[in-house]
Amino acid sequence: MMGNNMYMRVNLENCTGCGSCVDICPVEAISLLNEKAHIDPNICTKCEACIKACPNEAIERVQLPVQVPQEAQPQVEIIKPTIISPQPTRKIAPWAETALSFIGYEVAPRVINALLDAWERRLSSPSYPTRLKVRETPSTFIGGRRRARRRRKRHGLR
Repeated sequence: MMGNNMYMRVNLENCTGCGSCVDICPVEAISLLNEKAHIDPNICTKCEACIKACPNEAIERVQLPVQVPQEAQPQVEIIKPTIISPQPTRKIAPWAETALSFIGYEVAPRVINALLDAWERRLSSPSYPTRLKVRETPSTFIGGRRRARRRRKRHGLR
């Protein structure tokens, strides 16, 4: 069985009225009228048995064009391609490319390793000792020094 937009048709120029299609049709949709075959489209199941049985190839399958309603047809918008011109690139000297690649592959990893080693040594070493002089007299502190100066000045010891 084929789709709904297909039907069987008799080519009247080729039909000789032999009746072989009438005998083979399983649903009796074909009859002879005026010594020519006629297919009733309401009964025909489109099994194509009559096409194979006809010796004159007078029966053929016809595909109807599909009618699509206007509102169901997809709207196609034609987009014209735009050519995007490439941005001009600056060329650098070949020696500069070589120097940059050397720096990237040889120098930069060594500098990074040296910096990381120095950072690890700094973190693993004990903290720097603070050099605070601790004396028993209060004059070692900032406020104590001022007081000591005032006393000397008052007493003329400068």
